[in-house]
Amino acid sequence: MIEQHDLRDRAAYRLVKLSRLAYRYQAVENYDGQLHVQLNRLATDYPRYGYMMQHSLHKTDGLVFNNKRTYRLYTE
Repeated sequence: MIEQHDLRDRAAYRLVKLSRLAYRYQAVENYDGQLHVQLNRLATDYPRYGYMMQHSLHKTDGLVFNNKRTYRLYTE
């Protein structure tokens, strides 16, 4: 619409009821692979560690920031 009808960005987004942020959104790459491998390694080496203990170990390394994400990967 912008190129064909010579509209400005805001006017075109308003016509199709789309926010500028939604149009320009760039997906962030998922980096769960490395964390998933390390969680599996720790779970086999230390089977008595729960997900919170593993979360605290990985938090000191800077790999995780959210305990819900750690739980999701741990239960997989």
